[in-house]
Amino acid sequence: MFHKKILLIEPCQRCWPKGYIVHQGKKTSINKTTIHTLENNIKPNQKRLEESFKNLCNTFESFGCQLEIIPFPDDLNDIDGISHSVLYVRDVGFSFNDLWIKSNFSAKNRQEEADVIANIMSSKYGKKVIEMPTYAEIEFGEVHYIETDNKTYYFGGISRANRRGQEQVIDIIHPDKYFIIESLGFHLDTVFTPVVDKSNRFVAIIVAKGMITEDSYHNLESLRDDGVKIINIDNKDTCDTDGLGTYAVNCFVGKGFLISGAKFSTPNVINELKSLDINFVSVDIPDYKYGGGSIHCITNELYI
Repeated sequence: MFHKKILLIEPCQRCWPKGYIVHQGKKTSINKTTIHTLENNIKPNQKRLEESFKNLCNTFESFGCQLEIIPFPDDLNDIDGISHSVLYVRDVGFSFNDLWIKSNFSAKNRQEEADVIANIMSSKYGKKVIEMPTYAEIEFGEVHYIETDNKTYYFGGISRANRRGQEQVIDIIHPDKYFIIESLGFHLDTVFTPVVDKSNRFVAIIVAKGMITEDSYHNLESLRDDGVKIINIDNKDTCDTDGLGTYAVNCFVGKGFLISGAKFSTPNVINELKSLDINFVSVDIPDYKYGGGSIHCITNELYI
């Protein structure tokens, strides 16, 4: 029986010492937040970043979550700071039973992160590492996967991942239902999140209709047949097309709670969540968000 822990990577002593890094996969998937920080010479505040990391850990523990915190890998602590984006540990792989499905980044200057973390998963946790074929691009900020008491659901984005990458993962884990979603976000988790209640029922999705294609949204509407409510949000609560959104939708999904790095600005979202008995909490993490990610990005689920 596998037990879920929340995986995080402890910040190193000097995160992004030369400023945030611009990572690009395909031409349409650039993280515009990092472009903004580069153009405006925004640098991380190391002390504030460490404090926000501690606050996030305390928040998880207040919900009774068990944490698995990996020290920042020495192999990735290079002088140029390229590999410091491993703090976004969501992106590098996917834990499924005794497997670790390793990312095959379209943003190639991040592939070393996936390699190093996969080695840790194998050596420390005994995971069998699954390598993707070269043609199958996958990074797991493009994935939301939830297991309810009666069904499993998989949501896969095709911005920095491609369809063949998503299909490879789907063939491994065999979810009961899956959705391939084309979005304007560089990762699916910047525009979309599922919501699960305290009884482990899939009760809602939060999605920016203006950030995904019409066909993708139409497919998501079929979830209403499973009793899933659709909560629409404004683009501003995502990464937004200019990269200056709040990332509020980038949430860690727990049973009966969501943890985000920002409050929703879209009217009535919190009331909708309260009506479903969902506890929504925000933890301020500005130095992570300037790097182009939020709570879902800097966490992962580890089954050990």
